[in-house]
Formats: sequence, structure tokens, C-alpha cells
Amino acid sequence: MPMIDEEGCVFGVVNIIDLLAVLFAVAVVVAGVALVFSDGPTQQEPELGTRYVTLDLGSQPAYVTERIDAGEVSTVPSGPDNLTITDVYVTSDGDGSPTVTVRARVNGQLADQSDQETPTFIFAGESLILGRQLTIETTEYRISGNVTAVQRTGESLPVSTTEVITESTLPADVAMDLSVGDHYRVSGRTLATIESKTVYPADSAFDRRVFLGLSLRTITRQSQPRFSGRVVRPGNELTLQFDPYEITGTVRESGRTSMRGEVTTTTVVLELTDVPPTRAANVQTGLTETIGQTQYAEITDVRSEPSEVVLTSDDGNISLREHPRNVDFRLTVDLRTRQRETGLTFHGEPVRLNDQVTLNFDYLTVRGVVIEITK
Repeated sequence: MPMIDEEGCVFGVVNIIDLLAVLFAVAVVVAGVALVFSDGPTQQEPELGTRYVTLDLGSQPAYVTERIDAGEVSTVPSGPDNLTITDVYVTSDGDGSPTVTVRARVNGQLADQSDQETPTFIFAGESLILGRQLTIETTEYRISGNVTAVQRTGESLPVSTTEVITESTLPADVAMDLSVGDHYRVSGRTLATIESKTVYPADSAFDRRVFLGLSLRTITRQSQPRFSGRVVRPGNELTLQFDPYEITGTVRESGRTSMRGEVTTTTVVLELTDVPPTRAANVQTGLTETIGQTQYAEITDVRSEPSEVVLTSDDGNISLREHPRNVDFRLTVDLRTRQRETGLTFHGEPVRLNDQVTLNFDYLTVRGVVIEITK
């Protein structure tokens, strides 16, 4: 028997039009029942996303700072959100306490808002925006900090090595104790290393002028390298702790750790006038100015003659006479100098005709005017 006969009945029983009407009615009833007993519209799963943030954690105790490291994860109990530390920068504040900045990868949710071109990023139930405070909690510590940057990429902080030369006036024993290779560390992390040291005499016999070539671990903020919260540039002061000494120095140059110029020997003639006999007796050939293992000056020739004194007689006549005791000197001295593009320097200062040069011997300080320079 055919499925549909000549009268339009299915298997000769039900008219096909009536059957379609019944099937439609059943479909409507089933859909209505499903609507009544359903929990409402199907909830769409939230779209997950990732952002990278910079967190300023401020000053932290050393026992906490030592435990902060890349790879540590802080989870949010109420959902799938989590925060992973990807980079750590430690420096010190003005009091020497550790201050910490971290970079972190944040996994959160994207809230689609039709009135915005890009969806809002939600972490732990709130928008991830600048200035928001985030808490990092691990099995060992719980710390909080402010968000200072939010970006789509970048696991590393803008940390680099900045080379500088600083100048300090230090006690002589401290100047001698500092050594190339000494490190400045905070919570086990090296922030600075002495790459070179140059020591010159200072105004006081008990002090020294010290030029340190340093490599600093700096962080860039607003396009400028910073160290211990200060911009690293010539003229600014930096404070560093090379145990057991705290050193404050003024940045003289950046971008290098060695003194400019080629070391050379320069012979000069110094003129000293009106030297009293108590001092004149100590001026002699062979005197050397030596600091540590470095010799900076040596007197190779001494010539003297009585000083001249101007006398005025009772009748007003002016005459030039030899001083009965004081003498004038002409000293030939070999100096350890540096030949720079701008000229010669000695003790870090220019050496020119008519400039005064100070020599510090063990028991004698000599100040003379340069009247001749030979190479």
C-alpha cells in the first residue's frame, strides 16, 4: 500500500493536512513546557583575558622582600582569576629600607560593554585600572601595592644597567678600604658594583676625594633611569651602602665607569713665593705624593733664592731688598696627569699656566703657581 493514497490519507488512515496540524500543536506545547520549567536564558560563559601590571609595593620588611620572587602565584578564592609575579625590582628608600616594584601577569575576565570600543578587564570582581590596590597572597606572605601601569604585553620591568662616575669626599681610611668589585646589596639583590676607583687628596689631610665608577641597576620611569627613587643624572646625589660604609656621592658623568683621558706624565715648573724658613727646610728633591700604590707627583729639581721685600725709607724712597729669612722656590715636578680632549688634568682639575696646583706630601702641603708646562 502506498504511504499516501489518492485521497491524501497517510496509510489510508489520517489525512496529511490534519496530521501536520496535530504535529504543529504538539511542538508548540513541548516548547511551552520547556519554557515554563527552564531556569531562564542560558548563561554565557565569561570571556577570559590577560593583562600585565606594574605594582608599586612601597617599603617592605627585609624578611618579606627576600621571599618575593618571579613565578609566585596569588589566586582569587571566588573564581578563576589569578596573578603571577613575572619580574621583581628591589631598591632602597632614603632610610635604607627595601622598596619593591613587581611586574605581574593577571588573568581575569572581559566585561563586554556595548558603549565602549574595548571591553573592561575585570579582576577579582573589579575593574583593573591605574591606582587600584591589589593584594598578593602566597603561602609565605601577604602584601599590597598600587597599580602604576596596565598593559596587554610585557613580563619584564624596564630595568637596565646605568654606568656613572660619582665624586665623594671621604675619610682617608674609608677611601682606602673601598675596592673595585665591592657590591651594594639590598635583600640579597645586587644594586650597584664598584667598577673603578680613583683617589685624590682633599683639602683636609685626613680626607680624600674619591671618584667611583659604578654600574647601577636602575628602573626607567618617565623615560629617565632612577635609583633609590632618584633620577640618575649629573649633579644629583646618590647614597649607597658598601658595608660597612654608607657613601653619598654626586654624579659627575653618566654612561661610563672609567675616568676620561689617557694617563700621562707631565713636567711642570711651580713657583712658590715668600716661604718661611720652617717650611722651606722641608722642600727638597725626591719628595713624592703617593696615595695607596699610585704616585701622583715627584719633585725632581729645587731652586731657591731669597724673597724680595719692598721697603719704604723715612724720606719716602721705595726700594727692593732681599728678605732676611724667607725664600722663593721654583720646583720642577713630574705630575701624573690625564690628557683629555679639553686639555690636561691633575687631581681631576685642569692644569694650565697661572693655575695653582696643590701637592700633598706626607708632612708638607705645597701650593704653587704653574709658570711652565713641558711634556
